[in-house]
Amino acid sequence: YYQALLLSTLLLPMLQPWRQQTAPPAAIPAPQVVGPVVSVRPAGREAPRWRTEDAVLGAWVAGTAGSLAWLLVGLIRLGRYRRQSRLAPVTAAWGRAEELTGARAEARISPEVTGPVMFGARRPVVLLPAEFPAAPEDDQLAIACHELVHARRRDWVFTLAEELVGAALWFHPGVWWLRSRIRLTREQAVDLEV
Repeated sequence: YYQALLLSTLLLPMLQPWRQQTAPPAAIPAPQVVGPVVSVRPAGREAPRWRTEDAVLGAWVAGTAGSLAWLLVGLIRLGRYRRQSRLAPVTAAWGRAEELTGARAEARISPEVTGPVMFGARRPVVLLPAEFPAAPEDDQLAIACHELVHARRRDWVFTLAEELVGAALWFHPGVWWLRSRIRLTREQAVDLEV
C-alpha cells in the first residue's frame, strides 16, 4: 500500500496537463522618441536577472545530486564491507533457514557491521556481525530466516527504487514519511513470516 502511495506521488503530476495561462497581448502603443536615446549599459551586455524558478530548480538539482551522492557513498561502503569480509562458516541453522525459506544468499562475516545486512538482487549477500557464529542456534536460525526472506522477496530492488525516488523528492516531507512507513512495514511483514 505504501509503495503504491509513493508511486502515485510520481504519477500524480501527469494526470493534470501542464498549461501556462497566458493573457492575450494588449494593444500597447509604440513608444514615441522625442529626443536622442542614451543607453546606460554597454551594447550587448545585459544585467543578470535571478528568477525564483531558477533558484528553486538550482536547489532541487543540488539536493538531488547530494542525495544521489550519499546513496553512492553507501553503495561503495557496502562493496568495501563485502570485499573485507570472510565467508561465514556454514552452520546447521543457516542450512535449515535456506531450506525453510527456499532462498539462498552468500553469508559473510564482517567486523564492520553491528547487525545483519542483506543486499544484492541477483546474488544476494548477507553480512553478519562477528558474533553471529557464537550466537545460540535458535537466534542464528531466526536471523538467517529473516535475511533470507528479504532475499527471496527481492527487497533490495525495492529499497533501491525507494531511495532513488527519495533522492528526487528529497524536499517533500510526505515522501520522507512514506519511506519510513515502507521500511517499517517491510520489516514487520518479514518478521511475521519468520
